[in-house]
Amino acid sequence: MKTMGGQSPFRMRADERPDLLGLTRELCAYVTGVVAEDNERLFERLGTELPFRVTRYPSGATFNGWVVPDLWRVHRAVISKDGRQVFDGRSHTLGVAYYSRSFQGELEFEELKPHLVTNASLPTAYMFHCMWQYRPWAADWALCVPHEVYQTFGPGRYQVDLVTSYEPGEMLLGEYEHRGRSDKTIIFNNNNCHPHQANDGFAGTAILVRLFQWLRTQDTYYTYRLVIGPEHVGSVFYLRDRSAAELERFVCGVFPEKPGTPGPI
Repeated sequence: MKTMGGQSPFRMRADERPDLLGLTRELCAYVTGVVAEDNERLFERLGTELPFRVTRYPSGATFNGWVVPDLWRVHRAVISKDGRQVFDGRSHTLGVAYYSRSFQGELEFEELKPHLVTNASLPTAYMFHCMWQYRPWAADWALCVPHEVYQTFGPGRYQVDLVTSYEPGEMLLGEYEHRGRSDKTIIFNNNNCHPHQANDGFAGTAILVRLFQWLRTQDTYYTYRLVIGPEHVGSVFYLRDRSAAELERFVCGVFPEKPGTPGPI
């Protein structure tokens, strides 16, 4: 790469570097998903940084075994015992496993336990149960309970009132390209489907946005393309719509997995 307008943003003095943490915090505020209402707001915000082209894929679209899911909502998610509420899954975005189906009934604690997602090593955290938004046909139901709350549960009968709904929506995917002197293309890709997740998600997006803002000022040999969309499903449908000639021009792909983790790249 030949630079024509200044040094790399990753070799600048600390006080000159672009704001990564601030942008990461902003992006983490959105309640995103493979299909989610806040995806619109997310791409509106990203559009103030780079002129993304947004492509939409309707719920129910299928390709090679993958499915664009419906828009999923949680209406009630309460666990009670002896007439007293012990957990409300709507108190946090991650309190209900994504794409859980409705369930209403009474269960013994041993029957309830397989439907509770928790982590003893992170006692205050809500675990992000995301699998069913990529495999909607396999969805069951579960609630994500911080371990400090889970420990207050015990033997007895519990009442579960979980009401969710599904309706058609759209999966959004954003794309920005910096043209180089060659049509040989290097793709940088990151996911937008992990709401509030910084290290496995929006920190990578923030880094790539700042990188491409710098690339816009450079004379490069390669063409560089930034693709932001849901992991797995977004990549599958994005590649589905590329021509064979375009795919032949792709020479490399980079995914910035967990850029906040200590240690060398």
